[in-house]
Amino acid sequence: MELMNKIVIDLIEEHEGGEEFFNHLDKRLQDNSIIKSLITLHTGDEKVIASGKFGLYLNAMYPQFEIMLVNGGLRRGSIISLEPMRDVIQHNKFIFIDDSFFLGRTRDAIKKEIEKWGGSLFKTIVGYDGSKDKDNSVTSLYRYYDHFGE
Repeated sequence: MELMNKIVIDLIEEHEGGEEFFNHLDKRLQDNSIIKSLITLHTGDEKVIASGKFGLYLNAMYPQFEIMLVNGGLRRGSIISLEPMRDVIQHNKFIFIDDSFFLGRTRDAIKKEIEKWGGSLFKTIVGYDGSKDKDNSVTSLYRYYDHFGE
């Protein structure tokens, strides 16, 4: 996607990487055309789960998906509990839609909670994948290591 390429190149030139890069990236990915592109990658009947400000933005744009929202800050160590939603989770498959993916901490915390209550996390869809190792359960609009080698 051309817009994703431009966003990433601009931010790499401006921030080189690190936490500041991801903070600015997360803000830039709250764009209508990017959100629409992410939603089109959801092709099944799985329930959608999202977190933080990005989840709120996604939910505002696509309320018809009945997005299950989780508090943000998971990559900084916040703890979540999906116990209040256990009846919705049990025996259901989910996809996690998020702005960016790097180490997978947010996804892993959500996956653990979903599995704890009898559901499964089927796939993760993100705008930007900056993970060094390719994870086949992650689909992205832009994967850093596809454009920039090690």
